[in-house]
Amino acid sequence: MRIQAWLALAAIAGVTDCTAAAQGNDTNVFPVLSIRGQNLTNVTISSVNPAYAIIFFDRGAKRVPLSDLPDFLQKKYGYDPAKAEQFEAEEQRKKTDAFAKRQSIRIESEKAQRATDWPEWRGPNRNGSGTSAEVLASSWPPDGPNRMWVTKGLPSGGSSSPVVANGRVYVYIHQREAKLDTVVCLDEKTGAIEWQRDFPVPMVTLHDASGTPCISWGRCVIMGARFCYCLDAATGVVIWEKDSHLPSKDPGLNGPRQEVCSYFAIVADVAVVLCGPPLGYDLQTGKLLWQAAEGGGWSGANSSVSICPGDRIVYTGQNRLS
Repeated sequence: MRIQAWLALAAIAGVTDCTAAAQGNDTNVFPVLSIRGQNLTNVTISSVNPAYAIIFFDRGAKRVPLSDLPDFLQKKYGYDPAKAEQFEAEEQRKKTDAFAKRQSIRIESEKAQRATDWPEWRGPNRNGSGTSAEVLASSWPPDGPNRMWVTKGLPSGGSSSPVVANGRVYVYIHQREAKLDTVVCLDEKTGAIEWQRDFPVPMVTLHDASGTPCISWGRCVIMGARFCYCLDAATGVVIWEKDSHLPSKDPGLNGPRQEVCSYFAIVADVAVVLCGPPLGYDLQTGKLLWQAAEGGGWSGANSSVSICPGDRIVYTGQNRLS
C-alpha cells in the first residue's frame, strides 16, 4: 500500500493568555471562511487577543493574525494595528525572559548531570550515544563484563528500558495481569531499592506497556499503560498524575483496553508524549498546555517524538509525519 506522508515542524510554545470569544456562538462558527484567499471549512474561532486568533478547522488548528481575517471579523474583534504591535512586542519580551530562565535552569541541571548518565530513552541525546569520552575497556572477559550487583524480587512485566541519572537507576514495570504500573528506583552502586511506587491501572490492557522513564530537572516522568506520572526523582513523591484518556482522545485507537507504549521527551520545560495525538504538559505542574488536533492512531501510541533545533518536534502518526 502506498503511504503518503508529509512533514511539518510544530513549535512547542503554548498559547498565551487571551480573551476568549464566546464559545458556541454561531457568529464564531463558519461552514466556510476565506483567509488570505484560502477557503477553510468547518471553522471555529476559539480565542482572540489583540494580535491574532486561534481557529480550528477540518484540517487542524492554526494561529491567524487578525489583519488576515475578513474585514467584518476585524471589526467584530476590534482590530487595532497599534495595539496588535504592542501586544506582539510584549509577548516576545515574555518569551525572551522565559527562555533565559529556562536556559539558566537547564545549565544548572546539566552541571549536576554526569557524563556517564543515561537519563532517558536512547540516552542523553536520544540518539543511542553517550556523552562520556571515557573508554569502557580495551578488551572484555570471555563471559562479558564483571557483574557488580543483582537485585532480586522485583515484579516483572512490560518491555521498558532502565535509565541512569545522578547515581540512581530507574525502571518502569507494567504488571499487566495485576493491573499495576510500577516504578522502581535503585542505588546505582549497590542495586539497593531506594523507593518503589505502584499505580493501579483500570483494566487488563491488550498488551504489555513499555514506557521508558525520563529524568530531567529533578523529575522522573513516565508514560504508563494509560496514565502519565511525574515523580520526584530523589524521593519518589508523586508530583502529578494525568489520565491520557485513551481511546477517547483518538478515534484511531478504539479498543477500550488500548495501552500506550510511548516515552516522554522534555523540550524546554514541556513534557511531551504521544498518546495517539501528542500532548504537552508543564513539567513542574502537570498542566496540559496543548494537544494536537489530529489523532495519531496505533503509530502515535507506540513511538516517541524527535526533538529538533528551536524547541520543535517531529512525530509519527496515522499514515503521516508531523
